[in-house]
Amino acid sequence: AVVIDVVPEVSGYIAALGVTNTQLVEAGDMLAQIDQRPFMLEVDQARSALQSATQSVGASSSQVEIAQANLTQAEINLRNVEVQSRRIFQLEQKQLVAVAQADTMRADLAAAKSKVTGAQADLEKARQQLGDKGEDNAQIKSAIAQLGKAELNLEWSELHAPSRGVVLD
Repeated sequence: AVVIDVVPEVSGYIAALGVTNTQLVEAGDMLAQIDQRPFMLEVDQARSALQSATQSVGASSSQVEIAQANLTQAEINLRNVEVQSRRIFQLEQKQLVAVAQADTMRADLAAAKSKVTGAQADLEKARQQLGDKGEDNAQIKSAIAQLGKAELNLEWSELHAPSRGVVLD
């Protein structure tokens, strides 16, 4: 006779026996069930983690949009300062404005350029924190994998006969 050892993939307390010693079973019949409550909790936790990851990615998407808007505002301000600067610099060359006013405009121009550079850096940082979008995002992939593992462990809490045979011990 061929003896097939049936060994559970997960550990826990046996909650139910579906067979008795020397009973004839068909392939797929349930032999025993390990207490499923801990595995159900793992599934619930994994689902919550997936939802949190999805919300986190959504929040990161909003951060990218905010950073993009800040960059656009900084670029518009820079263009305005550049236009004003050209006027002041032309008047300075004609000695129609004080040198101090032109110096102030130079400082304003440098500050506007600096704000654009900062806004570009903030946008890049937000994009990197977001990572890939959708299911390609690492946070979401990890949460999906954890959910899959938890569901598999729950499935493994039931031991089924691998083939037709007789139960011994």
